[in-house]
Amino acid sequence: MKTQKTILISILAVVIFIQPKVFAQSTNKDAASRLDSNTVKEVDELLQQSAGDDQPAESSNEVISKPLTQKELKKLNISDYSKVISQESYNDYSIVQRNYMPKSNRTQLKLGLSSVTNDVFYSNIGLGLGVAYYFNETWGAGITGTYLNSSRNSYAQNIRDVQLVNIENLVTLKNTYGINVLFTPVYGKWSLLNKKVIPFELYMQGGVSQITNQSNAVSTAMTVGLGQLISLTRSSALDINLNWYFYTTKNINNQDQSNNSMLLTVAYCMFWPKPTYR
Repeated sequence: MKTQKTILISILAVVIFIQPKVFAQSTNKDAASRLDSNTVKEVDELLQQSAGDDQPAESSNEVISKPLTQKELKKLNISDYSKVISQESYNDYSIVQRNYMPKSNRTQLKLGLSSVTNDVFYSNIGLGLGVAYYFNETWGAGITGTYLNSSRNSYAQNIRDVQLVNIENLVTLKNTYGINVLFTPVYGKWSLLNKKVIPFELYMQGGVSQITNQSNAVSTAMTVGLGQLISLTRSSALDINLNWYFYTTKNINNQDQSNNSMLLTVAYCMFWPKPTYR
């Protein structure tokens, strides 16, 4: 009996000693389970937020591989500049930021040689001069004068002497002077044998001139022309221009004759005053 009582007491002691530990372990497991569940949820939320922050906007999906206009650049925010791949997109664009030889509020004086290029029977060569004033880089006005020495060429001599054809009624320019309006729409630079960069300008002109033919008959001509200024310094240039004169004049028989003459002039020109801007 005593033995059974001792065994029962031992069993109760073991149960009493083990039960708190089992209960504590169960409690710890439940708490850990709840902690692990909450942690997983928080981590998932953080990952989703991070993925949302890293995801590019729809407007950024398109990669820009061509140059942007000023308006398009202003619309971009600082993060959008990463869409521009590289400067290679702009390699085909060459920008001349300003004119090497400014003309605004300056006076041009030129002197050169002139010749009529479309006269079949006369050789015309002489002196050409001009003065112009430029209101800005685009517009200007000037006066020009040309004085030519005219003589029959070999074709005219052959027709008259060999074929016995009267050519006295043919007309050609002797001199001309007039006023012109100058318009400069283009300026730029070109390379000379990849060794020297030369600035240039292209201009157009139109106006009214008074012409005198070889018979000293005077008439009015309408003129249009195209020219190029090749800058040598900021105050000097080579001026090459081709003017086309349309007029009706009297020939040696006092008959009206419609004619046109293309006058090529190559001149050296100077600009005053010395530029103090740019």
